[in-house]
Amino acid sequence: FDFQHWPIDFEWTQGRYCYERPANLLPVQEACHETLNESPVVNMVSYLMANSIGRILLYPGSIGLLQKVIENNLITGRHFLIENYQAKRFKLLARDQNQIDVIFVDKRNLNNQTHRGNTLVITCEGNAGFYEIGSVTTPINLNYSVMGWNHPGFGGSTGTPFPQNDINAMEVVINFAVTKLNFKLEDILIFGWSIGGFPAAWAVSNYPELKGIILDASFDDVLPLARSRMMPFLAPIVDSTIRNYFNLNVSSYLNRYQGPVRFIRRLKDEIIPIDSTRPLLTNRGNHLLIKLLKSRFPRLMSHEDINDEVEQFLHSENYGYLLRKVDDSKVLDALSRYTQKYGVDKYPIEIDVDKELEISMLLGQQII
Repeated sequence: FDFQHWPIDFEWTQGRYCYERPANLLPVQEACHETLNESPVVNMVSYLMANSIGRILLYPGSIGLLQKVIENNLITGRHFLIENYQAKRFKLLARDQNQIDVIFVDKRNLNNQTHRGNTLVITCEGNAGFYEIGSVTTPINLNYSVMGWNHPGFGGSTGTPFPQNDINAMEVVINFAVTKLNFKLEDILIFGWSIGGFPAAWAVSNYPELKGIILDASFDDVLPLARSRMMPFLAPIVDSTIRNYFNLNVSSYLNRYQGPVRFIRRLKDEIIPIDSTRPLLTNRGNHLLIKLLKSRFPRLMSHEDINDEVEQFLHSENYGYLLRKVDDSKVLDALSRYTQKYGVDKYPIEIDVDKELEISMLLGQQII
């Protein structure tokens, strides 16, 4: 029978953490540290934009016509996962009453504690991505347990993909994994592709015990990307629409996380760079890394020459040459001695060592 008639397998009220850690967005002022200059007219137009063309531009995968065109591909992809990997499909009920379409591949080996399958990778797809034809197959082929889910309004998921709805979906997905499937938070790795970096970053900020996060072709803040694709005279409306309705500020959530982070920067991506003719120089993934480094190593990154060195590393097409100048073992030893000497066990680290330039490059290498 059709998925819309599928019974609910898990409700958010059953979640282990749903009451003690509610799904809340950061206030606009806390997430972006800027003041909007708005008028009643701008507010009205931005509301109309957010509920029409704005949402469609940000989340084209929610367009019914597009989903109808690729429906056979989604069915084929879902059948492939079920037939080849014994995937199981579930319907989850989020706190906003949206029904979330989820697929799960179980590769656990309880007799081998070091087996990759004991780690669950939760994938968060892009703005036109679906788990049926998305990123789930990569971790599956690496023998991890994997859970994919569709944004509200995508595939079998109901609702519309506003930020609050997206994190409500992320909340019930994580709580389902912990409460029903018996994974520990420490054994869950979050993967975010492009705009999926937003719910991924929110997840690790709200559940700091999570094992780690991988952000692939993601960005620090969606506003600069939105501005670059609209006419300049529309800037006040774009700013108001993004900040009030689609404030996808990935860095503001990611910088609250203390755990392992890995960035994958796509050099031929057409969306993440502000200027496609200068993909290295204008890639918003650069800002994602720099903001994380400033959050974790504020003293180190407060020096202008350090920032220049990191930017040179990020903008260079031959950054392998720059890294060859760095002695990894010596830099790591210096970091280790510093943390032991001052008893540092969490970020931010006010590092004060002689090899600052080399450390900044090494940190960039380790993360991106």
